[in-house]
Amino acid sequence: MKKINKEIMEKIRKDEVKMKPKWWFEGIRWGLEMGNWIIVLAASVFLAVGIFWIELIRPIKALDYGRLGLELILESLPHVSLGITVFLLIAGAVIYKNKGENYKKSVKRIWITVFLTVVLAAIFLTIFRKVFEPEILLRII
Repeated sequence: MKKINKEIMEKIRKDEVKMKPKWWFEGIRWGLEMGNWIIVLAASVFLAVGIFWIELIRPIKALDYGRLGLELILESLPHVSLGITVFLLIAGAVIYKNKGENYKKSVKRIWITVFLTVVLAAIFLTIFRKVFEPEILLRII
């Protein structure tokens, strides 16, 4: 082991190994941090749009029609919004796992952290939807 360390240190002294500057690693760390926050925020927005869409349509009333009502509910769900939310949840968990010293944390803890962050942000967006003008969101969709 000492022989390997000696060889590595000798290569560094002879400039055979190029060291990357500190700003390189800081930039990668900040990029991952910002990317993770953007992904979590996007997942929260898509989940809030899905919740708003469900509240707008109110598909639960269709359950009175039996199997046909269940099919109507499944057709009226915002599949794209909820699918994108699930995809972004997975992406957020993967990025969070590979960021900094989070590799030491358990997978369960990482999933709970990302999921709770997305759900709490979506609840916040849903509660304060009057402030965020959801009608504009609906016109965009």
